[in-house]
Amino acid sequence: MEQSHAEIEALLHAQSRDHAAGDAAAVMSAYRSDAVLFDLPPPLQVKADADGLQEWIDGWDSPPTISYHGLSISVSGKMAMAWGFVHTKFRRNGEDGGFWTRATWSFRREARGWKIVHHHNSVPFYMDDSQRAALDLEPGSGKAQIY
Repeated sequence: MEQSHAEIEALLHAQSRDHAAGDAAAVMSAYRSDAVLFDLPPPLQVKADADGLQEWIDGWDSPPTISYHGLSISVSGKMAMAWGFVHTKFRRNGEDGGFWTRATWSFRREARGWKIVHHHNSVPFYMDDSQRAALDLEPGSGKAQIY
């Protein structure tokens, strides 16, 4: 594996460990201060917000854990992209749960290493009258289901 690939993968896995440790400030240290985030909670675009992330982490019985699956990384000079599936496991009110999301990251190499400049999380939704988030899906591909 190319060194840049390994560095980016290590950065993402450090974020995973920081999530599990409940350390939002450490999670957010991977982002540039001007990073653009298209995250799951409203609004459509959010800022890198360690306090908001800490509030979310603290809202569970214990810090949620995240893991990556099908991670792909592409590097070109000082820019890189990664994409894959993210599984979030949590415990709330004594019950275990979890959900899958899709994620894309853009990185820029800086003097002190790679930083995330853009992060996009998404969840498909059922295109029926419910329009509910499709949190019951697992990684895979197939024909789009439009009702």
